[in-house]
Amino acid sequence: MSAHAKCHARGGAISQGHRRNRSRAREHPGQRDEAWFKREFAPKLDAFSLKEIGKATRLSLAACSRIRAGAKVPHPRHWQALQQLLGEGERR
Repeated sequence: MSAHAKCHARGGAISQGHRRNRSRAREHPGQRDEAWFKREFAPKLDAFSLKEIGKATRLSLAACSRIRAGAKVPHPRHWQALQQLLGEGERR
């Protein structure tokens, strides 16, 4: 694959992600905010490995590391997957 084709493919993937984000925002108005996520989710993610968080969210390990460290808040479309992960962790 040429460098141009790779750049075009990446641009398409980024555009698709933006479309998913906008679509989810329209479908879920009034969703909880980042402060809620940081207060309710972030402290509990320390109990999980980056691999577990990545498997649940399908995000990169680097992104999962930033999320678990509290440096990044994932897009709300990933919150349900994280909520399910936390629920599984409580059953361990």
